[in-house]
Amino acid sequence: MNEEDLKELKELSTKPLRISPNERKNYYTGWMKITTEDPVRVPVCATKLTLKWEEDIDGLIEETSHKLKPWATNPTKFDTHWCIDSSGDTPLKTNINNSKITYKGYANYYNDDFGLKDWRTHVNHELKMIPRHKSLAFQELVQMYTEAISEIYRSGIDYIGGHSLGGHLAYAITSELSRKGLSPKGVIILDTVPIHEVAMEKFNIEDDAFKVYVLTALIGELLNIDPESVKGMSLTKEKQYVLTKAQEDEMFREVMNRS
Repeated sequence: MNEEDLKELKELSTKPLRISPNERKNYYTGWMKITTEDPVRVPVCATKLTLKWEEDIDGLIEETSHKLKPWATNPTKFDTHWCIDSSGDTPLKTNINNSKITYKGYANYYNDDFGLKDWRTHVNHELKMIPRHKSLAFQELVQMYTEAISEIYRSGIDYIGGHSLGGHLAYAITSELSRKGLSPKGVIILDTVPIHEVAMEKFNIEDDAFKVYVLTALIGELLNIDPESVKGMSLTKEKQYVLTKAQEDEMFREVMNRS
């Protein structure tokens, strides 16, 4: 190996790891995905790749590693990207107080065929992640699902659909896509009546206000309850009101008795 090749081999990368928009937000669900935005050049095709990282959790340092087989975009001039998804065996640890968890990752390459190692152990990439909050706002769910389908969604070909609360999400996702000029072929929603005047992004799934809205939109629709009649009610009071209406509704009562 000549001096120039050796210099390229030892050159350290300072580019940060690329993390998805989902991971930059506050809805971590116990999985981690790390991928390099630009390839790391290796002079020969690596058959093994080990990615290691340190977890600094409020000063407590843990080291974790994963071994995986990289893929090549061009086998002669091997460019490798690494991608780690720890959903199966190494769930992300969360902090009760929502403090930041800092990860530092580096990679070792090893080639079984040639017995060559590229010790790039100081190619450190830092990424800061915030643990998952207790709950998600409705609009955060819409954004998360919209981003999740972005790689496979086909505008004008695919349908967006959902049932019950999923129907509200489907309707909101369709609206979000339409604003971007990426309307689906259609939207299919069941047991869902979209309420346009409600500022959905203000709702949190664990808030009583959101539960009142869901109760009215779903069961209230089945019982023909006018949303105006329960407006301003507490969750406890509305549940009692809906229960009373259900007991008075002959068809609903018959269905529940059969169940």
